[in-house]
Amino acid sequence: MILARISGRKLRFSHPHKPRSVYPRLEALARLTAILRRAVLPGRSAPLSRTSPTPSSAAYHDAMPARSALIYVTVALPPLVLAAVGVTHPTHLTASSAEYWRDLHIAILPIFPLLAFAPWLVARGAGAVFAWVVGVLGFLYAAFYTALDVLAGIGAGGLRLDGMGMATGTVFGLGTRLGEVGSFAFIAATAIASATAIVRFRAAAVPASVVVLVGAVLFLQAHIYFPVGVIAQLCLALGWAWLYFFVERSARANAAPVAPVIDAAVQTG
Repeated sequence: MILARISGRKLRFSHPHKPRSVYPRLEALARLTAILRRAVLPGRSAPLSRTSPTPSSAAYHDAMPARSALIYVTVALPPLVLAAVGVTHPTHLTASSAEYWRDLHIAILPIFPLLAFAPWLVARGAGAVFAWVVGVLGFLYAAFYTALDVLAGIGAGGLRLDGMGMATGTVFGLGTRLGEVGSFAFIAATAIASATAIVRFRAAAVPASVVVLVGAVLFLQAHIYFPVGVIAQLCLALGWAWLYFFVERSARANAAPVAPVIDAAVQTG
């Protein structure tokens, strides 16, 4: 506004030019955020700002080892726990093993569903469609395999312990059929995640994919019984950690060229 005093009165004059935008920095960061989402962080939409961490900032790099360690634990620890428990799993349900049989399956009840995270973590880098498909298959596995654990594990052990051994055949039959649905869903999720890894990382991902597929098939055949079921869980732990190594290495490689551009935009915007 320009104020002018004429004949003792204040007159207002509009500025002849349209004011310039005061948001060039935000517009630039919005464009860079879209690039970052497509190249490095699929699925994330949090806007960048001067105070938020960028891939080349010290805070971001300091957080990456902790985040990577957490994901490695997520994919490897559940099958390792199941392998350790499988070593002590009774081969047959008898009157003497019934209490331990029941308590063992109660203890590992929250562990079985965690196996579904690993294929999803590998497949999500291939796109939203693969992430959703593997996620749905993982959900089916978690639901139906938990039914096996509850019926053939907790239920059968409890019935045998209470002297109702004749009823264990019914819960074993139901649990086995439901568990097969979950096992086949897990095999399908593993196969899709492995295929996406092979497409993305070529021959380097083939050995790890074979390891997890062998583990998934053995899991269907032998549950966690020693020795085959234990070997299955060890294969899953090794194979998923191996595949995630390629995922993480790819993410770091893609982040490297993008980081300087973002830092420059934040500093000069």
